[in-house]
Amino acid sequence: MSKIKKRLVMMLCLALLLSSQAFGAGIIMKIPFNGLDAWSGTLNPSYSGPGSVDSANVEFFAGSIPGPNATTGRITPNYTTFGTTHQYDKMDQNGGTVYIRSWDGPPRTQKSYYGKSAGMASASGAQPANQYNVVKFKTDFLADVPKNAPVITSGSESNQRVGYTSDVVLKLSIAFTYDMGTPKIEATTYDVKYWVDPETEPADNDVNRVVNISSTSFSLPDNDPKTSNPFSSGTYHFKVRANNWYGSGPWSTVKDWTTLAGGLTGGGTVSYVLKAGINGIGLPFGGSMNISVNGGAPVAVDSTQKLVTAIGGVTAISVWDATSQKLGGATFDGSGNVTFQTPGYDLNSPLNAGAALYISVGADSSVTLSK
Repeated sequence: MSKIKKRLVMMLCLALLLSSQAFGAGIIMKIPFNGLDAWSGTLNPSYSGPGSVDSANVEFFAGSIPGPNATTGRITPNYTTFGTTHQYDKMDQNGGTVYIRSWDGPPRTQKSYYGKSAGMASASGAQPANQYNVVKFKTDFLADVPKNAPVITSGSESNQRVGYTSDVVLKLSIAFTYDMGTPKIEATTYDVKYWVDPETEPADNDVNRVVNISSTSFSLPDNDPKTSNPFSSGTYHFKVRANNWYGSGPWSTVKDWTTLAGGLTGGGTVSYVLKAGINGIGLPFGGSMNISVNGGAPVAVDSTQKLVTAIGGVTAISVWDATSQKLGGATFDGSGNVTFQTPGYDLNSPLNAGAALYISVGADSSVTLSK
């Protein structure tokens, strides 16, 4: 082969190498025509062509997909067609993750349906471009206000000590779930409305009684925003609603919770956090109940002595007797043996609902009572 022919072959190979989409950083995404499975169950006829980025029913994002009304992080790949396949490539996308959002209806418009792909990694450095064959999208999300109300599933209560003082504050928490429904409607935040008897239900815009959160759990703040005082015993009421880019959904049904001062009727579950030192709690139930310490197996208890034994590490316990208006109790050594007991106080006396107990422990522990 002559030098001229060799040089031509080398130049041709170099040109092919430089023009190839398979080498260098980037990402290639191939989508067949009519690859959009619309929520109605029929294929979106407008999917036969991509159109411009602003009017297309497919969008590409780097890093994450924003809300359905936003274009934050959107990128613009090159577009070609091969037979009945759309091909999008972004060869200067050096690493990171790319997502696709597809639309059935006007893009970024309320009441339109949309679908979201899983993340696709883009190649980086000198690695060959990553190629993905996207078979079909299902637009199973709806860009609209939440239709479902959250469901409050549980509540818990504890008396927590303030720092290294003997003061305790009420901690009351709820947990809830949100079902996106069918089609799926996303929630971005939640509003929790709460009030305590004898208050009436506050307005939706009450800044002291309606709190916006991003998680599916809520605890009363350390101090009541309305009075600036710590929360105290009583009956509390909770409602929750879901929010997103288009507005707020319906409120949940009310969940009521009566704190330990009056006890819980009909049984239930109550949790405490005992801090090292002195803790004040109220018994939610009377008679026999189950106790679980630090997530351990429940143990049946029906007296102060059994309660002390089950908790473990108790150095002192005292109970206020409302009838005699006296405080009785006992102290214990490291093995749980009684070292002092006030005259007339019976450690084997039954547990009474609403009784105020003062318990001193050597180490932090979590305690759950149930009946």
